[in-house]
Amino acid sequence: MKHIVILSQKSFAQYKSEIGLINLYISDKPTVDFYTGNKHLVLQRDELSIPSFETIEKELNRNDELKHMAHEHNLIEIHNQDTIGSYMSYVSNYN
Repeated sequence: MKHIVILSQKSFAQYKSEIGLINLYISDKPTVDFYTGNKHLVLQRDELSIPSFETIEKELNRNDELKHMAHEHNLIEIHNQDTIGSYMSYVSNYN
């Protein structure tokens, strides 16, 4: 099982029902590039909102392209999280 840690909530934005990434370093323009993983949109800043951590996590678990893009840009960390059953199986192999 994988556990996702969101490092930069500000890099994620919501447009209608879509969650995507925006470029935070270009803040003087009225428009912003919005990337959902499989498409790119140019939107007005005031059309976007900041999604909750829970909403971002759900989208990252559903959208592999967005997860990959966020991971490549160091916006999230992905950790393997073993279940207690797999841990007990591992331990029993070495006893």
